[in-house]
Amino acid sequence: MIMLFIHLFLSLITCTDDSSNYIRSIFGAPGVDEVEIDIVDGFEVIETGLPKPTTKHIWEGRFTTTQINDSDYPWPDKSFNGTCNWTILQNETSKIRSMHQRCNVTQDELYKHPVAAKQYFTTDEELKNADRVKVKYVVAPKYNRHVPPVFIPPGEVCTIEYAVPGAAGTLTLSLNTAMHEVIMYDDGSPKSTTRLNDVRILNVNLANQINTIGSPYGGAPNFVMSVDHPIEVTISGVILCPWFKYGMHSDEEWENEISKLPGPYAHIDTGNMLINIHASFVRSAKRMNDCMKFYRSAYQISQSIAYDKYTPNQYFTRPTNILQMNYDSFVPYGSAVAFIGSNYCHFPNDWIEDMLDWEIVQKNPWGIVHEMNHHHQKDWCLTQDAIEMSNNALNLVIYAQTNQASFSRTESGGLSDWPYYSTLFSILNNDDSYGLSRYSCMLHYFGLEKFKLFVRSDQSDLYYPRATYGNAGAEMLRASKIFNRNMRYHWNFHGTDDSTLFSYEETEKELNNLNVEDFHPVATSYGCGFINDDEIGYITIRPFQIPPSPYVLNFNSTMRQRENTQWFGDFEFIKVETENGRADALEEIGFGRYRLTPKDSITEIEEVIAHYRDKTTKKTTKIICQFIQKNNYSYFERYENISDYNTIFEAYQAIIEGNETLTYQLTTHTLISSPTYIIPNDGKWLSITKGMIVPQETSQNFVFAVQADEMALFYLSETPLANDPDIDEPHLINYQKTYNTNYNNGNHSNLVSLVKGKLYYYVFVIYNKVGQGGGSIGFRTNSTSNFVQVDNSWLRYKECSEKEVFDKQYSPDFEKIYLMDQWDGSYFISQDLSSWNVYKHPLGDVFIDSANSEGSMAKSKNITDVWTDGDPTTEFRTKWWSGNGPIQLMPHIYEIDMGKTYSFSHINIGRCGNPNYFDLESDIEIKVAPDNFTTIIGTGNESSTIPYTSSNYSLNHDEATVFDGHFIATTPIVSLGRQVSGRYLRITIFNNTKIWKDNYIGRSSISAVEVGTPIRAKKIYPMTNTKILKLDSFEETRASLSYNGKGFTGKKGSKLTITLPKGLTEIGIIDDYYPSMGTAKVKINKKDAGTIHDSISKQEDNNKLKYSTKAHKSLLFFTNVESKKENTITVEVTDGEITLAGIITDENVVTYQTDLSRNKDISYSVSPKKKKLSSGAVAAIVIVVLLVVAVIAVGIFLYIKRPPFIEKLFGGGNESRSSLFGTV
Repeated sequence: MIMLFIHLFLSLITCTDDSSNYIRSIFGAPGVDEVEIDIVDGFEVIETGLPKPTTKHIWEGRFTTTQINDSDYPWPDKSFNGTCNWTILQNETSKIRSMHQRCNVTQDELYKHPVAAKQYFTTDEELKNADRVKVKYVVAPKYNRHVPPVFIPPGEVCTIEYAVPGAAGTLTLSLNTAMHEVIMYDDGSPKSTTRLNDVRILNVNLANQINTIGSPYGGAPNFVMSVDHPIEVTISGVILCPWFKYGMHSDEEWENEISKLPGPYAHIDTGNMLINIHASFVRSAKRMNDCMKFYRSAYQISQSIAYDKYTPNQYFTRPTNILQMNYDSFVPYGSAVAFIGSNYCHFPNDWIEDMLDWEIVQKNPWGIVHEMNHHHQKDWCLTQDAIEMSNNALNLVIYAQTNQASFSRTESGGLSDWPYYSTLFSILNNDDSYGLSRYSCMLHYFGLEKFKLFVRSDQSDLYYPRATYGNAGAEMLRASKIFNRNMRYHWNFHGTDDSTLFSYEETEKELNNLNVEDFHPVATSYGCGFINDDEIGYITIRPFQIPPSPYVLNFNSTMRQRENTQWFGDFEFIKVETENGRADALEEIGFGRYRLTPKDSITEIEEVIAHYRDKTTKKTTKIICQFIQKNNYSYFERYENISDYNTIFEAYQAIIEGNETLTYQLTTHTLISSPTYIIPNDGKWLSITKGMIVPQETSQNFVFAVQADEMALFYLSETPLANDPDIDEPHLINYQKTYNTNYNNGNHSNLVSLVKGKLYYYVFVIYNKVGQGGGSIGFRTNSTSNFVQVDNSWLRYKECSEKEVFDKQYSPDFEKIYLMDQWDGSYFISQDLSSWNVYKHPLGDVFIDSANSEGSMAKSKNITDVWTDGDPTTEFRTKWWSGNGPIQLMPHIYEIDMGKTYSFSHINIGRCGNPNYFDLESDIEIKVAPDNFTTIIGTGNESSTIPYTSSNYSLNHDEATVFDGHFIATTPIVSLGRQVSGRYLRITIFNNTKIWKDNYIGRSSISAVEVGTPIRAKKIYPMTNTKILKLDSFEETRASLSYNGKGFTGKKGSKLTITLPKGLTEIGIIDDYYPSMGTAKVKINKKDAGTIHDSISKQEDNNKLKYSTKAHKSLLFFTNVESKKENTITVEVTDGEITLAGIITDENVVTYQTDLSRNKDISYSVSPKKKKLSSGAVAAIVIVVLLVVAVIAVGIFLYIKRPPFIEKLFGGGNESRSSLFGTV
C-alpha cells in the first residue's frame, strides 16, 4: 500500500510581506481574477458637508400627555422608571410611528428623541459631529436585501429622490428592521425594560419623485424593490456607516477606513447572508475576510445539503433570497431565535464575537450556525420530531469540513459541549434517542460526500417514498442504500425500534432486497477518517495533537466499539501502517502500543493507518489516524536529594558538570514553573525549566518577576543559551536569593524590550534546600498593572518561526457559491423586431411578472408586445383550464408577419417565467416563407394548387419547412442548420409532455419569439481580473453594479487589453449602457472589429433604463474569434466615457457537479480493483439521480478517485477555478 506524505490541513499559504501581522486574512479576499460577488448595489458619495438642521425635543411634539424626564427613558443596561412606565412608553411609540410612516415628512414636523442615540450604542455628541452627506444608491435586482450603508439621524429629515422620472413607487422603505419590537409576557409586562419598545418605521412606499423621510428615533434604512430592473436614487442628509461586502472589500479597507465611519450601524454581507449589528461591536474586528468566508461557506454547505426552500433558492445555485442575521440588545425569544419562514435570525449583541473572532470561529461557533441551520430543516430527518436536532446535524457537517472543534480531544475523550459530537470516538456509544449521535456517527463513519447525499435524498424523498415506507422506514432505507450498509440496528440503537421502522409492511421487504451487510462501526481517539471497501479515504476530523517529543500511542486501549456485538460486531486491533520512510519512527513497545518520534517539523502531519478486524465477519476496518504536534510545552527536569550547596549557582554548576542524578523529567510541561513539590525527609532538590517563548505583544517595558521557594534564576536571550551559569551570565535577568512567593515582592528584572511573534530562549532554575516548594515567572508591561504569570500561549518546545506556523495553519475546505460567474443577461442577440405582428395564434392571455407564481394578467398588452419586449417575465399563455376557457387543444399554430424580409439561422422561443407551472417540451415545426398566400385555389374538382417555386412560395408549402423536431424549453434557441430568408414565420406546437399547474395537461406559454444570433458564452471574467485583462488609464468606480463591486471608467485614450487563450470562440464585453455614453474602438489582433457605443439588446437595455440612468452590466460588444490561436483584443476609448464591468467567453462555467476540487475523497489504492458495482459507483448513481431530481444536472457527474491530498491542498487553493490560468 502506498502511504501519503500529507499536509492535509496545513496547506501552504502565499503570504504578503506582512510577516509580523498574524491576525489577518489569508483565505478570504476581495475578488480579483474571478467573480466572488456578482450582485452588488451601487454606492457613491456625491456630496459632503451638508447643513445640519436644528432639532427639537420630543416633548414639543406632545406625543405624551405628561412629560417624561430624559433620564427616566430606557436604554441598554438602564430600565425605564419614574415618569416613564410601560403604558406611557407604548402610547408614545404608537403615536410616533403612526405620524412618521409616510414619505412626505418635513423638518418642521420632526422631533428628536432624547435617548435615541443610546439605542444604537452611540451618543448625541457622536451623531452631532458626524458629517451629513448625499449619496447615489443603485438598487440591484435579483437580490432581496438592500441596505445602504447610511444612517438617518434622529429628528432630521432625509430626502430620497428617484433619478429617473416615472420610477416613483418602485421602492418601499423601512427603518431599523433589525431591531425587533419589545414583545410582552402573557401577563402584559414587557420582556425588556432596557430599550425603547419599537424604533421601527415599516413599509413606507416611496410614492413621490422626491420623498422626505424622518423619525425621532432615526434609523438604518432598508429598501424593497417592486420591479426587476435597477432603481437609482439619491439619499441626502445621512451619516455614513461601516459596511463590509465579501468579495468587494479588503481587510485593509475595513480596518483603516470603513470601520471608522461614524454611523452607529454596520452591515456585513457575505453574498448569502446579511449581518446587521450596532457598529460599536464590530469596529475593532480583524481578519474580516476569513471570518466572512467561513460563514459564507457554512451557509452554502447547508444549502447544498438541505436547501432552505425560500423562493427562488435551490440546492446548488447562487441564493438570492438570503438570510438576515440581526443583533440587538433585545432578543424576543430565548437566548437567540430563528424566524422560520421570514428568513432571519435574532441574536444578542455579544454573540457577534462568534462571527468575527477567527479563533472562536475555528473552535466552536455553535449557537450561530445552530440558528442559521433552523432554516435548513424542512422535509428531512423525519424519523422523529427533530426541530432542535437536525439543524445540529448540519452544524456537524460544517465543523467536519471547515473548523477545528475536534482538535482538543484526548485519548479518553476530552471534548465537552457541542464539540463532543465532532468525533466518532466520543459519541459511538451514545444512544441518545433524540438523534444527534445517530447522524454524527454516520457522518464520520461514511464521510462528508455520502452523508450529504443521504440528507439530500431524504429531503427530496427519493428512492423510498415516505407514503409507502413511513418516515422512519424511508429514512433508514435511504441510509442503507447510500451507505451500502444495513442501518436497521443503528436506528434501533438510537431508540427507533422495529415496530416503528417496519410499521409500513413494505419496509422490511425492501431492506432485505438491498442485501447489504450490517453496519459495524469501530473508532479510535486518534481517528480522523476511514478507508472504505474501494480504498477510498475520507477525512472528517482534525489531527490528534501530540507533543513534539516522543509519545506513546495505544491503538488497543483507545479502540471503541458498541457493546452489543451481535448487532455491531466485535473488533480487535491488528496492525498499523506508516507513511513511506516513517516505519522507524513508530517503535512497537507492546500489543497495540507504539512510541512515535514526531517529525522534525511541527507543521507536518503524521499519518498512520490503523487496522481493526471484526471477529464476527472477519472483515478489516482501516482508520486514518493523523497526528500534529502541539508546540506549547517546556522541558522540565528535577534533581532530588542533591548535596548541600551554598548558592544556587554552585548547585546549577554541579548539575551541568554531571555531579547529580536526574530523578524526574517531563517533556510536556505547560508553564515556566516548578510545580509545588514535597520531597521526603526534607531533601534538597533543584529543578530546571527551559525552552522558548514568543511574546504575545510588543513592548519596551517588560518587567519579569520571580516567585519561588527559595532561590531562583531566570535567563532570557535572543540566541540559544548554553545551559551553563558562567557562559549564560550576561543573559541572567532575575536572581532571587531567598524565599518569596509573591511577584510584587520578588526579584524584578530591569526593563526588557521584546517583540511580538519573535522567538526568545529561556532557562528557569529553582534551588530548594528545605524539601518542599515551587515557583514561577510573571511579567507586566505597565508599572501600574499587576504581574501575571507567563501563560501557555507563550511557550515553544521546538524552534519554528511564527511565520511558518501562520503560513501552514489549518486550511478549511470552504464551500464555494457556484454560478456567480455565469452570464445571466442576453443569450440571444435579436434582430430588430419593431415591425413584427403576431396575426394568428390560439386563444390565450398575456401575463406580466410571470416568474412570480402565475404572474398577473395584462389586458393592455397583446401577444406581439410580450414576444418582442425582451422581458423573460412577460408571456403569452394559451387557455389551459376550465375556469378560464375554452381550453385550447393541440396543435397550437402561431403565425408572424415580420414586416420585411429577414435572414437568419437561429430562432429563440423564450421559456415561460415559471417553468414549475407552465413549462414546454414538444414536437414542433417551423416554417419560413416570403409570403403566406393560400396554395389551394377553388373548391372540389375545380380546385388547383399553386406550385412551389424558389421565388414564389408560401408558409403553406412543405418546402417552407426549416425545422421539424423536438423542442425543450430549457434549450430555447433552435438552430436551423442554415441561413434562411423570409417575411412570414409559422411555429406549430403539436403537443406538450409537461404537466402544468394543478396537474392540468400542458399547453403553450411562451415569453418570446426572436430571430438573430445565439450567445453561447457564459463564463464571466470581472474587470478586476489581472491574468487576461490589462487596464490602462481607467479609474475604479463603485457606483456601478459591476462584478466584485468594482467597475472601471475610461476616458479618451483609456485602453483595455484582453489576452484570450486559444480554444475559445466567443468574446463579449460588458459595459454600462446609456444613450450619451462615449465610444470605444475594438480591435482583434490589431484589426478593426467594431465599436462600443450602441445597444445590441435594445429592448433589454431600455427596460434597464426605466428606473436608472444607466443600463448596468449590458452586453455592448459580441463577436466570434479564431479558436486555434491566442487572440488579443483591445478596447480604446475614442470619446466620452465608458464604464466596463467584465467580459464573457465560451469557457465552461464550473458547477457543483463538475467541480473536481470539491470532493476531497482520496484513493489509497495502488491500482483500482476490478469488481462488481462498487460503493463508489453507487455514489455516482446517487449523485446523478439527486441532481436530476433537483432539476440542476447539466451533465454526468463521475465519482472521481482523487489524487493525493498534497496535490490539492498545497498552495492554499481548494476551489476549482478557470482553466485559463492557474490560481495562487
